[in-house]
Amino acid sequence: RLAAKLRLNGLILGGGVLVIAAVAAVDLYLTQGYFDPIWPEQVFFSVILGYFLLMLFVPVMLWLVRRTPHVVFNALAMAAGALIVLNLTTVTLGAEQFAGFVNLGRLMLISMYSLPQMVTAASIGMALGQWIRMNGERPELPALCAQLGALLVVTGSLFLLYTGGFWVHLHRFHYFILYAGVLLLCFTLFFKLVEARRLRSPLRFLLLLGLLSFPAFVTHSLVIPIKNIMVDLGLADGLAIALSLLAFVILAAFALLRLHRIYFAKG
Repeated sequence: RLAAKLRLNGLILGGGVLVIAAVAAVDLYLTQGYFDPIWPEQVFFSVILGYFLLMLFVPVMLWLVRRTPHVVFNALAMAAGALIVLNLTTVTLGAEQFAGFVNLGRLMLISMYSLPQMVTAASIGMALGQWIRMNGERPELPALCAQLGALLVVTGSLFLLYTGGFWVHLHRFHYFILYAGVLLLCFTLFFKLVEARRLRSPLRFLLLLGLLSFPAFVTHSLVIPIKNIMVDLGLADGLAIALSLLAFVILAAFALLRLHRIYFAKG
């Protein structure tokens, strides 16, 4: 079942990479009239490509964390290893400049949505998820998540505040301390939504958003390129962005309503 879900998500993201690349290529050609040596990164580089590469790497991650019974430790060790790789590639390749697909590969090793960075974040999420699963019977778990999450957020924020700021330190460990704290606070919110029956509708909405996250990422990433194509073809900028956003909202609303009927039609 997990393998089938991974294949489905991989197909969605892989198809999204190709569709976004095709639209970006049309936009690039209409704007420039030619393709220069850096066209692969102009066409293919996106957060969707980062998620697609991560999805391809997930089976390896699952194999690594299951090597011993200590899943939480294994996941945190994998996060540390990926963070080391991220910093090493940033130091060695950060100032280098290449052309074509070689430079696209370099960007997918050092950029914000690079494979090492996304493996680090995903491994932290795996560790926290397993820890919560192991402690699921403890009645004080939501309060513990809230307290630990707040502590990590404050600690990470102080590090960032006194070492140059958020965007300067995307590859540093205290960025991921902040990230882990935010995850725990989100878990706390989810616990509260589950406990409060009056908040059933927001909980359903969050569940549906989770199911649609990858398709939403893909279609959302098409909004600006499609707007640019319409502008290149002579449409006013304001009207072009309005039409592109309207198409995205209509598709998202249709998908949400469709899933709501499938999962919650009787409740």
